Amino acid sequence: MTVDLSDGPALVVGAEFEGRIRRWDLPTGEPMGEPIDSGVQLPEPAALHLAGEPVVIASGDPQAVRCWHAVTGELLGTLPHIGRTWCTTGPDGTVLLTGTTQDGDLVLYRLSSAGAMGG
Repeated sequence: MTVDLSDGPALVVGAEFEGRIRRWDLPTGEPMGEPIDSGVQLPEPAALHLAGEPVVIASGDPQAVRCWHAVTGELLGTLPHIGRTWCTTGPDGTVLLTGTTQDGDLVLYRLSSAGAMGG
């Protein structure tokens, strides 16, 4: 996954089996900051902009979806959730998180800022 930084090049995001989320400067290939510990195996990260800030959102934890600042690695917020989660951006720029519960119900979160994640 990649996300463009407002003041520079694109950032590439990837995850390791052990749960670390890593970020790299796309043009140079250099790591950006320390790895983010997602706390789960096989996190599923997405890199995007939320209220103009580059963020990484990751699920994989059966109890939560977490959001970090893409550059600093600071945890910005957490949403309680059970099941797989998918992330996209709506036509108006609102971040949409969708997922399913263990009962098969669809859950939809509309996020306008990291604060909407309950950080």
